[in-house]
Amino acid sequence: MPLSWQVALQSLLAPVVQGRLFPNHAPDPVAPPYIIYTRVSVRKLAVMDPSGGGGQLISTQCQLDVYAITYAQALAITNDIRLALQDWGYPNTIEMEQDFYEAEPGLHRVLLEIKIWHA
Repeated sequence: MPLSWQVALQSLLAPVVQGRLFPNHAPDPVAPPYIIYTRVSVRKLAVMDPSGGGGQLISTQCQLDVYAITYAQALAITNDIRLALQDWGYPNTIEMEQDFYEAEPGLHRVLLEIKIWHA
């Protein structure tokens, strides 16, 4: 599977957290705020193009976890992500958001599930 959407996601969101955007897990130690993104699921859908030919559209469910010292900072970063995704070159939707407090590291976390459509 081409990594083009992942490379584009890195370019889009890394500036929001000064480059602290990581696939699957964050290195230890890492200073907050940071974002971890995880590919949750991939669905391949057969589609017909207007000329009658066939093609494939891929729907990738991706989880973004925003970690920050304060709840306000986590929400501000989440808002920056929403704004960035609106202008992104890949069609996408935010399917769900959920707030957490991680007691062990003492960090606030906002989980976003996004769906990304690509070929």
